[in-house]
Amino acid sequence: MRNGCGDDCYIMFTTAGAFIRGFDHESPMTPWRTDPPQLWPGLIDDVPDTLRAFLAETAFAYDDVFAATYVLWHQNAESGWKQDKSASTKWTTGMTLRGLTSFSRS
Repeated sequence: MRNGCGDDCYIMFTTAGAFIRGFDHESPMTPWRTDPPQLWPGLIDDVPDTLRAFLAETAFAYDDVFAATYVLWHQNAESGWKQDKSASTKWTTGMTLRGLTSFSRS
């Protein structure tokens, strides 16, 4: 999904589960807050090995940088959605999680 203003959100599904990568261009967590661009500390640290391949997906990179301000995932072997432990992502992912949980059983 793209809103036409520079923000986007993608959901990928595998037999292991689902992975969401989102980018909010106005977020203080944008990789372009630094020069050179760097992901927000801890943003992808907890992504499970079964879903880490999405972190290398070139479609989600701008200027060879994984463009994300939030990530969420759900593993079929576990219950519930997970996200990084950065408190700064709570405002971005809250709306995403509310929307997801209204359509999912876990």
